[in-house]
Amino acid sequence: TIQELNTLVVNAENVTVTYDGKEHTIAAAAASVNGESAEAAITYKQADGTYAETAPVFTDAGTYTVSFRAEKEGYAAAAGQATVTIDYKPITVTADDKSMTAVDAAPEYTAAIEGRINEKDPLTVVFAVPQNPTVGTHVIEVQGKEIQGNYKVTYVNGTLTVKAVI
Repeated sequence: TIQELNTLVVNAENVTVTYDGKEHTIAAAAASVNGESAEAAITYKQADGTYAETAPVFTDAGTYTVSFRAEKEGYAAAAGQATVTIDYKPITVTADDKSMTAVDAAPEYTAAIEGRINEKDPLTVVFAVPQNPTVGTHVIEVQGKEIQGNYKVTYVNGTLTVKAVI
């Protein structure tokens, strides 16, 4: 005799968040084809290709596909995929305004960083200023890569004011 198996349906919602330094994952749920709850064993594909009861977690910006399956005795197994998308967090790097006299050595150039989650996250910026600036105002240009680690960086220039020696 041929025994017909009941059918399972398994699915999970995609997850989209902005980088916040926390772990994110998906949660799959199974039901029978007629919509009734089915207490099936749900497993998630791990990085090594095996399946386990715990869904993988992700912290860094990127898009991750999570495969999962549901199994229950008397039912045909069901499988699916969902994505975890962690968007880059926007941050702003603003060059600090500086002033000096025409005979002073150039000041140390610094910047304020707004929006960074973790002070330990590396961020590389370069300052471009005129050498031997004359009396007046000059742009302190702050530059760097747009994408750095988990961040999408916007740069805001500052002003160097050079005063005459009286």
